[in-house]
Amino acid sequence: MSLRKPSEPRKRLPSYIEHGSLTAYTSYECRCDDCREGIRLYNARRREAARRLSQAKARRRVVG
Repeated sequence: MSLRKPSEPRKRLPSYIEHGSLTAYTSYECRCDDCREGIRLYNARRREAARRLSQAKARRRVVG
């Protein structure tokens, strides 16, 4: 049983904005499956980058 709300229908976006982009999710508040997947991947990449940066800083403190 999933707690996630069912996908909303795609919002009508300006022609220069693509579904699945950060802009569509944040500025246009689109919550279609493509936009949800896009924000999920964006957040995962940011978390991974922050984790790598944190590990690099920790190594520099120990070494130098």
